[in-house]
Amino acid sequence: MIHHNLFPTLVGEFNNKNHKNDKNLILNNALKHFNADGYSMEITGNVDIHHDSEFDPFFSFVSKSVSIYMDNLSINRDNFDLNLIKTWFNIIKEYHTPNHSHADAHISFVYYVNIPEGVNKPIYFKGNMPNELFYGISNGNYKEWNQYNSPTWYLNSCEGCLFVFPGTLEHHTGGQGSGEPDPPVRNLLDLISKRFAIAGDFLLTYKHNKLMKSYGIQPVTNWKRYDI
Repeated sequence: MIHHNLFPTLVGEFNNKNHKNDKNLILNNALKHFNADGYSMEITGNVDIHHDSEFDPFFSFVSKSVSIYMDNLSINRDNFDLNLIKTWFNIIKEYHTPNHSHADAHISFVYYVNIPEGVNKPIYFKGNMPNELFYGISNGNYKEWNQYNSPTWYLNSCEGCLFVFPGTLEHHTGGQGSGEPDPPVRNLLDLISKRFAIAGDFLLTYKHNKLMKSYGIQPVTNWKRYDI
């Protein structure tokens, strides 16, 4: 795991040694997760990629990487179940994903399946600048930007790279492109002409309520659902 210590948030970077096989597997099974208009993303309702058994080897790599990330935060994994709750495709060429966070999740990730030449959009992370001594000191008062004073930090994407980070961490994409919406994907050639990534969110729930914790999400077995 490569450690990116930002603001001082930890972003973990992992390299998938089986990327070639996983890329072929993902590309060969991706199109069935598109709607009739040729799109696949959160707003089309295609957020259950992880339930496709064809993707099991890939998501096993992701979950193991997230476990390593938790170890680096010294979290006691014995207390938690790791729940993958949402996964979706992020497919762009001209478009730039705007600044946002996954604050409804605990741990988020993005994995780069396919990056054509000229479409290597970096991912930017935005921190809350806890080291800003007073509001506005960053406006012309720093001699250079570093990991202690920078309001944003970017990491270059690469095929087979997985970034793992807190769901509350704001991020966006930059790089080349007009910023206009991309046309739909109709076939595999359309897909491989774009930067194709898989993103997703995890929730941590306690394994059992005997842990007697005041904070955090209790196990699903402790939940009671009401119709509203």
